[in-house]
Amino acid sequence: MILINMAELRLTGSDRKQQAKGRINLASLADKVKFIAQDMKSSGITSQQFTQIMNLSESIRYSDPTPASGKLENALESAVENLSNSKDINEILNLCVLAERALIERNNYVKNSK
Repeated sequence: MILINMAELRLTGSDRKQQAKGRINLASLADKVKFIAQDMKSSGITSQQFTQIMNLSESIRYSDPTPASGKLENALESAVENLSNSKDINEILNLCVLAERALIERNNYVKNSK
């Protein structure tokens, strides 16, 4: 019985490929956010603001690599792109909140689909 359960829990080849692709995508998004934080740090933001942006980067990096639905993945990617296009710190901090919400929604979907 235990062996049957273990066999059912093993990832298939396509699942491993999806997770690898998801891991690469999340690492790329996390790096983008990290670079934004570093750019903003050199422009004189407070340590609290820097930490808020870096926390988003770490949250993205350590999320479950299983891809969510395309809509949720695209929402997260769009949120990070919007961060990349902004230069105003207040706007960036507001966009971080939106990106965090998109990430939470994505992570909840992944968690509930397992």
